[in-house]
Amino acid sequence: MKALAVKAGHPWAVALIYVGLSQGDEAMEWLEKAYGQGDFFFNIKDPLLDSLRSDPRFQDLERRVNAEQQVKN
Repeated sequence: MKALAVKAGHPWAVALIYVGLSQGDEAMEWLEKAYGQGDFFFNIKDPLLDSLRSDPRFQDLERRVNAEQQVKN
């Protein structure tokens, strides 16, 4: 699945795979890639990400995503 997600160009999907495997560091790496690429599947509020919410890296990413969304609205 990871190879297919990478080939399709959706780092968000790769991040979700790593979340499902409880590999938080890898998930964060791919969430940062998704954010950087503006991956249209990216949803910081997705309950699938709940296991990462206590991670300071996730909290920083969430802050940046929320700030960007406020600017767009």
